[in-house]
Amino acid sequence: MDVTRRRTYAALIGAVTVVFSASVAAATSVGPSASTLASFVASSVTVTKAPDLTTTIPPVLSMATPAAPEGRRIPAACYPNTPAARPPAGAATTCAWGDRTAKRVVVLTGDSQAAMWLSALSVAGQTLHFKLVMLAEPGCAPWGSPNPAGFVIFSNVTVANCDAWRHAVVAASAALHPALVIMAGRAYPHGADQDVTAPLGDFEARASSAVAAYKAAGLKVALFSAFPSYNSHRTPGLTPAYCLAYVTPITTCELSPATMLDPTSTVGLRAVAASEHVALVNVTAMFCSKSRCALFVRASGVSHLVYFDPVHMNHWYSNWIGDALASKLTSLI
Repeated sequence: MDVTRRRTYAALIGAVTVVFSASVAAATSVGPSASTLASFVASSVTVTKAPDLTTTIPPVLSMATPAAPEGRRIPAACYPNTPAARPPAGAATTCAWGDRTAKRVVVLTGDSQAAMWLSALSVAGQTLHFKLVMLAEPGCAPWGSPNPAGFVIFSNVTVANCDAWRHAVVAASAALHPALVIMAGRAYPHGADQDVTAPLGDFEARASSAVAAYKAAGLKVALFSAFPSYNSHRTPGLTPAYCLAYVTPITTCELSPATMLDPTSTVGLRAVAASEHVALVNVTAMFCSKSRCALFVRASGVSHLVYFDPVHMNHWYSNWIGDALASKLTSLI
């Protein structure tokens, strides 16, 4: 094991202690098209050696700080972490990204797995000329939680707090008259172990109800498919940080989509999209080939790290895939 990889392991572990999505990369870089990205992913998952983590995008030490290059911090009102949080009255300005001068609006809502798409959607907004308004809260999936009202989800935020936030976001979204509402997030199980697979029937019922609330307000909805995640039950002992620093061949850690994608989210979101007649944006090819999901994607001699932690992509990668995402949204807005 080379010394550089061992030293960077400590930096990677330190990096994931930073609160996710404190900032977003500026919507300035030009990334690959969807088809080119899929080609890059397919070729990258055949590489057996981890990249030099001092020359990747981002260099691994950059991940230990919350500020992205040329980025700006997300206002707390748009991504709160407090029990009594409600969308700000000036969300159209305070929480605006993408083309902030555009009349067409797209709303992004959900938990931290929604927030990780902010950089990509900001790029897409510039490309497709829409203003992106993000109203998200860590741990607060847009379809809620199966746990009781007093259950603490994140920090001191309870299920009841999240439910109040979610209902308020529906009303705030309706006031913005968006062309589209994008819902993204995890399927949360019963109990504190978030790596347990959530019950499918319960998830489908809650997701259908959440989508129906937006439709009742006259809004068009799209769902983002599940993000390939490392999980203590499905991928025991493996994390992006550990794999990049210690494992050779690195392909040992680049597992199949069937393993990396949460089964409840995968099946449930497909069913809800069909029953509620809304779009399901399949994002899997941005991270996975048919056989493996990438830890890094090599393009033009540069390796782009995918993960911030086991269940989120980093905002550098999110920014880089913005143009690819834009092509998936064109027909929806």
